[in-house]
Amino acid sequence: MLGIDPDPSALWPLVAHGDGRGGRSRGPVRDAGLREPAVAAVLDHCRALLDATADACVAAKVQLARFEALGPAGLAAARAVAEHARQLGLLVIADGKRGDVEVSARAYAGALFGGLDTPFGGLAGLEADLATVNPLMGRDAIRPFVSAARSAGAGVLVLVRTSNPGAADIEDLELREGGAVWERVAMIVDELGADGVGEAGLSDVGAVMGATEPGHLARARELMPGAVFLLPGVGAQGGRVEDLVAAFSPGRAAGLISASRAIADAHRNTGGEPASAAREEAERLREAAWELSERAIRCEAGMIGIASGAGARVSTGEERVTGSTATSASAGVVGSAGTVAGAGVIGSAGTVASAGVIGSAGTVASAGVIGSSGTVASAATVGSAGVLLSAGVVGSAGVIAGLANAGCLACVACVGCANCVGCVACVGCVGLRGVVGAVGRSR
Repeated sequence: MLGIDPDPSALWPLVAHGDGRGGRSRGPVRDAGLREPAVAAVLDHCRALLDATADACVAAKVQLARFEALGPAGLAAARAVAEHARQLGLLVIADGKRGDVEVSARAYAGALFGGLDTPFGGLAGLEADLATVNPLMGRDAIRPFVSAARSAGAGVLVLVRTSNPGAADIEDLELREGGAVWERVAMIVDELGADGVGEAGLSDVGAVMGATEPGHLARARELMPGAVFLLPGVGAQGGRVEDLVAAFSPGRAAGLISASRAIADAHRNTGGEPASAAREEAERLREAAWELSERAIRCEAGMIGIASGAGARVSTGEERVTGSTATSASAGVVGSAGTVAGAGVIGSAGTVASAGVIGSAGTVASAGVIGSSGTVASAATVGSAGVLLSAGVVGSAGVIAGLANAGCLACVACVGCANCVGCVACVGCVGLRGVVGAVGRSR
């Protein structure tokens, strides 16, 4: 998703010198205010940026503050940018982080979505598909946005755990009854979104979850299973696409990865022509996000397979051979291509023979065995779901290490996620701190 955050002092060079080269559909200038030099240059920049990157994006996030700073013509410029994005087939997200008492919230919501009916006629709104909302004043400050959005067939994105460093000052504070402030906000998001869940299982009330703190995503997904996550902070703020897998466990549409300066300023790093550099960076991020969502879907499928039935494990690739409730024969690992590699046999007595090391690609190497003797003795037990419990630890590199009372041997669902911090794709496992396929906590 493209973040549109124009700085008049950092526009693309050709635009700044009066040659916008707006691309496919620059469009007419109907508002006289849009002819003001600064406003016209910003508008040309935004149109050129959209033209260059639209094919690699699903949405444009318009940072309203940048347009409000342009004066009276700024709102008209924001409308023009939103309309241009729609012409290119993109969703429009109004990023204003509004929030106020109910009567003011209704006015804000009308401006962002469907407009306002007056005795003198109707006034058009921005017609955004989504808008960011500040929840600090509570439910009654959020509900008017939810109501207006639903009436317009749109949605809201509530600030839950944001990407800025100062978020920890408030959002991470522990509440007296337990949990952090952001977790309480997440519960409110889930509550308000319950009536807006569609056929795909996603709600019209989503959440802003900063990509700079990916360690919170597993817990956030647990609290808000149907919320769409807007994930800002990739690129200039230090967030990495590769760390956001938990956001996509409900499906590809469950996460919107936003990048602004990383795309618009790509030419400053590469030295290339601005439009080409922006297009290449947008394509790179799109491919990374697609690969990440594919991995999340495979991980989720692996977890569901493990949790379904007593001892029956369902593979996303070749079918595994399973034994009785307390036995799993020819258990394997799901590799990146969805195939199953042999990983040893869990016998009926709870022993493990010829188990290998799980490599970074999600395959099992023939070298290496669990424990010094290569077997797990009677200390290993088999849980009711057929998962071998208390028999090993999955280390930070995805390697089964030693025998201890932490972790599990349920890595038969591992898909070789990058930066593995311990497999949690197992019922009964509380995980370590990260995710490989779902929410990082027992379900």
